[in-house]
Amino acid sequence: VIQEVDGNDVELWRWTMSAHFDPAAAPFAQNFESTPGFAGTGWDVFHISAIDRQSNGDYLVTARHLDGVFRVNHNSGQPDDGDVLWTLGTPASTDPGAQRLKVVGDPYGGPKRPHDGRLNGDVLTLFDNQAGMPGRRSRAVAYKINVVAGTATMLWELRSDATYTGDTLGSVRVSGDGSVLVNWSAGLQPIIDERTAAGVRLMSIGMPN
Repeated sequence: VIQEVDGNDVELWRWTMSAHFDPAAAPFAQNFESTPGFAGTGWDVFHISAIDRQSNGDYLVTARHLDGVFRVNHNSGQPDDGDVLWTLGTPASTDPGAQRLKVVGDPYGGPKRPHDGRLNGDVLTLFDNQAGMPGRRSRAVAYKINVVAGTATMLWELRSDATYTGDTLGSVRVSGDGSVLVNWSAGLQPIIDERTAAGVRLMSIGMPN
């Protein structure tokens, strides 16, 4: 769920994901039955890894186990009234008006196990782990969202130097001068990179493996 609460911990708004996506459609649902610290069988079906509130109150939601991001219409603020407006990479929403954007110009065909989706105007950035995808690399990636055309066109990507993927975590921020700061996620070196969108490295921070 997504919850909004006030300063006294009173719930003001709740959005339940299973009312808008079919759990059975999740492409990467994980069963933690054998994971230490989890009692009994526990399924992590959607795995919301980030929410980014927009200026009009809508939410951009990153869902690692749905392999994508989507935008939720906050509507009037009444509980569970926010339909999904569009999705990128995820299975289709069960909301009748939800638009599934076509990914254009992306050699990977869209994200896999992403984190930290952020929407600035019509430009979406995210950390695309590509976990479990042989021969691929984790990356920072940006798309131009065009809801009229129904497209998400890749603007740039910055791939990790490592020849394996970072399975968890990761983040991307674009600074005012256009440089891109990347946290390369768990297990990748360097830990933090600053590059231009064209890939020129400006700064790198790492540590011994």
